[in-house]
Amino acid sequence: MSWTDEKLTGNDQAENPLVPTETVVIIKPGKNADGFWTNQDLVKQIREHAIPIFRILHSKSKMLLMFDNSQNHRALPPNALNAKVLNLNDGGKNVKLQCPGWFMKQGQTDDADECGSPQRLRTILHERGLWENYFLRRFSQPKFHCEFDVIEMY
Repeated sequence: MSWTDEKLTGNDQAENPLVPTETVVIIKPGKNADGFWTNQDLVKQIREHAIPIFRILHSKSKMLLMFDNSQNHRALPPNALNAKVLNLNDGGKNVKLQCPGWFMKQGQTDDADECGSPQRLRTILHERGLWENYFLRRFSQPKFHCEFDVIEMY
């Protein structure tokens, strides 16, 4: 990460000995070395290097981080609910709860059943009145004929 050429000066470093002097983190990529750069490495670099240095050098400013063309765009916490792996029916053990409900500004609102397992895709869509529409549309489509598909013509 090279968001600035600024480094801590001798005075800043003396006053803050636990803060690194620059944001650069060097790794040896590869299976038998440091591994490969991951989202966890990025978060660690920001928390342990970039933010502490920024707070010292620009104490009255706010930090804005922007990332482009990175594998980190798709990174999720390990306990995040992901629609791609969400079960269709309630229960099951594929998806673990991130937290036992959802939150609003005023506090927590429970969205789990009695056993603590989260509601699954069918229940959520049904509660919002979307399941019936999806179900009807799904079966009212015309039968697929590959000869009408452009790519199948060649």
